[in-house]
Amino acid sequence: MRFSTAVIAAAAVASAAAAPAVGTAPLDVAVVESNNEPRAAAAAEVVQWDGVPADPELVVDITTEKAIEKRAIPAVVIAAGSAMGSAALGDLTTRAINAAVGLIGNIANWNAARERFTRTTTAEMWKRNPDYNRWKAAVCYNMAYDVRDRNNVAGFKDANFKLGALSTDYDCMYLGRGNAFWTRGDGGYINLSYTYQRGACTFDGRTGDLTC
Repeated sequence: MRFSTAVIAAAAVASAAAAPAVGTAPLDVAVVESNNEPRAAAAAEVVQWDGVPADPELVVDITTEKAIEKRAIPAVVIAAGSAMGSAALGDLTTRAINAAVGLIGNIANWNAARERFTRTTTAEMWKRNPDYNRWKAAVCYNMAYDVRDRNNVAGFKDANFKLGALSTDYDCMYLGRGNAFWTRGDGGYINLSYTYQRGACTFDGRTGDLTC
């Protein structure tokens, strides 16, 4: 965990020093159907952003499944409990993280593995979002950060992502309407992924912050 009651403490990992990935192609992920989720109709495009000012939002196709070659399977350990906000969506976040690990392909190197993990996890979280009107974004980040309202966060999970001897911790959560996520470290999909409906949240091109 990388936060305190006032300021988020920096969490550095030696393997996270690589340059942020840019120009990444849109991500294709599978759809999970549910008959009892009280979600509103999602008409707007779903997009991702990596917090890098020069990078554009990328459209996410969550209606198709992409065939993925699995060269190896990384490991992930999810901490029990929720460190902030509501724990109500914790199971959805856990299932999304585990699904992402199962879908990851092209993991010949550490940077590719981390990038695929953040993007796939937030896309899987978004598909499981029980209320698009309330929960406006899915976020995973592995550096220091803060949020405007810690009580307006749900499904928080701390995931330790491993590939061989390398590992890093990501905090993944749903960001509620009216909340803001403030980055205190580097962006790039190896570190950060936001998934949200276009127009539902705005990003600050100077800082990498997201406001919903």
